Amino acid sequence: MSDIKDMLYQQQKFLILNQYANSNASSRSVTGEYAFAWDRDIYPLLDDGVDWHKPFEEQFSLSKERMEQLHDYLVKNWDNGTGLTFYKMEDHFNSREYSPTFSRSELVSACHYFKLHRRFDDGFWMSLLNGDCPAEAHSVWEDFEPHDVYFC
Repeated sequence: MSDIKDMLYQQQKFLILNQYANSNASSRSVTGEYAFAWDRDIYPLLDDGVDWHKPFEEQFSLSKERMEQLHDYLVKNWDNGTGLTFYKMEDHFNSREYSPTFSRSELVSACHYFKLHRRFDDGFWMSLLNGDCPAEAHSVWEDFEPHDVYFC
């Protein structure tokens, strides 16, 4: 059954990304944030009003549980005004260890998703993505547009 569900997941991913990439803005039924989550294989935690991903919770590389864990951590730091940096976040999740809770690329993608959803204010993101972060973390500031979807 897992192989069939994996195939259905890949089909759903293609349909969602194809719809986002190949429709004009006025007829687009998929948001950039939602397409980004599918593109990066992360559970679209903040899009639970949409049902298309719910049957495939186990198929996302970055699971609902892990997205909730990261979101809760970011909310806690934002609420406390702790001035979180990307490297502090990596340390918290042991991202530079052999068996991390989150890899660096997962943290970047998840944060990018939250930023696209306008979670937290610019001050929070400026603190997180100041000079105390790896170069690839600056991609969190970028928009996600239909031309960013690649089918290889």
